[in-house]
Amino acid sequence: MPTDPYFHPWGTVTPSFWQLPPTAPPPPRHPPQPQPPADIPPDLLPEIQAINKAINTRHFIEAADLAEALETHITTTYGETHPYTHNIRDLRAFIIRLAEGRRGPIDENGRP
Repeated sequence: MPTDPYFHPWGTVTPSFWQLPPTAPPPPRHPPQPQPPADIPPDLLPEIQAINKAINTRHFIEAADLAEALETHITTTYGETHPYTHNIRDLRAFIIRLAEGRRGPIDENGRP
């Protein structure tokens, strides 16, 4: 109908719209960033360092034994689904992968 007023879906902006006080304070320019969780518990850092030393010296069976003991400790302390448990299992898989590349197939404990 040509005589009906045409309404935009967003309405009509009038000058009074621009003079309304803000309803909320503006967001901060740099909001605080959440800290990511640690990959391992800080109190277990010496054990991780021992595993890294064994890996770097290519003592994969020793590294696998240390990682297996650490996984048992973390799993019983934090549970099966905790990120720490997943991280130590990733580390064990990495150790096994490194050892496979050096000596061929090995079992899940890093032994030929």
